[in-house]
Amino acid sequence: MDTLTAHLASRIRAVDAVNMRTHEQVPTDRSQGAEGRRRGEQPPAIQQLLTLQRGAGNRAVARLLDVLQVDYDPKAGHFHTGHVTVADFLSTLKDSNFFKTCNDGEKARLGNIDTANLTAFDMPSLADVVIQHVAANKPPRINALSPHRSNVLGALVVATPRAPKVSDREENVFKRVIAKATVKSRSKGVPSVIPLANLNDVSTAMSAAVTGTQAAVAARNQELGLAATYAADPSWSTADFAANGLPVRSAHMNLAGWLVQHNAPATLDIPANAWANHHLGPGGDPATGQAIVAIWGNAPNVTAHDIERSTLPNAAKSRYFNEVVMLQLPTPQAQATHAWREYANPTMVGCPFIEFTADQAGGLSRYVWDYVTDTWYVGVHYNWIQGYNPFFHVTGLPPSF
Repeated sequence: MDTLTAHLASRIRAVDAVNMRTHEQVPTDRSQGAEGRRRGEQPPAIQQLLTLQRGAGNRAVARLLDVLQVDYDPKAGHFHTGHVTVADFLSTLKDSNFFKTCNDGEKARLGNIDTANLTAFDMPSLADVVIQHVAANKPPRINALSPHRSNVLGALVVATPRAPKVSDREENVFKRVIAKATVKSRSKGVPSVIPLANLNDVSTAMSAAVTGTQAAVAARNQELGLAATYAADPSWSTADFAANGLPVRSAHMNLAGWLVQHNAPATLDIPANAWANHHLGPGGDPATGQAIVAIWGNAPNVTAHDIERSTLPNAAKSRYFNEVVMLQLPTPQAQATHAWREYANPTMVGCPFIEFTADQAGGLSRYVWDYVTDTWYVGVHYNWIQGYNPFFHVTGLPPSF
């Protein structure tokens, strides 16, 4: 205990000496502007610390417990890291059963944990990494300490501030939603779960906005199963027909890994290429064949995307929609799934997630739809609060196909 108390005191003096909190993050382009820091405010603490380190010739090194890749900033092209405040973490643990179970060597390692540079990709994993480090990776001691893993996880949560880009309002919205979740998750690939009825209890605006967006997508999916939809303007691609007029923001790449990662396979590439080559032969349409040769030559090797985004004349495109999209994909769900994949694929090959902008949604800022599994997720603007998975799987919605 004396070692831990002395270490805490030294950490507090060090923090006071530079007048900053060592857990804050460096702002990025996305955290600037109207939601960023105001003119005249001090730079975030971690930026101050890095400045001090550069001035000291890197003689001082920041040691932190970090959760990696809590979010991705597409403007800056890098991931955000979640920093745990070591002094708060140690202070919370000092009277816990975990601490009482540690032997003297383990207490010493715990007291100096900020020199270990421990990282993980979510809170539960970081708790395991901490236990392994404190136990010096000795299986008997890991087994002895692991029953008190909840103490470690709880201390990490207490010592994890919200990301600087999260506003008070956003934090309050998130906490109201997480309180109604039936599954509360801090793990990557395991979103929290909230039934639609519970979301309605948080805010009728939230539930109405989610059901409204889902209903609009469901109506569009039915249209994507009709030949008349594609005949309306053959110059469009299936991706154009899918997204046009809906509040689609982009494909969601899930780079931070909070959602269940999987891929949407291509379904029309082989039939599309066979169709192109068929129309070059004796059984094909001469005008279509000539248009294909003019673009891809006498031996085309094309994908559905190539054809749908090409300058083929409308008559040839109409043939493609009728002879490939409608015949090779026999159900509206298959046709709609292909169209949404075509929308997402240029962003990330096989990306199964479509992100929609939320408006007048009681504080929700985005929806993410997995068009392969027909799963809907909601979230609050770029949040990472108390280490929770920032996405909520909304159950109780009707089918989207």
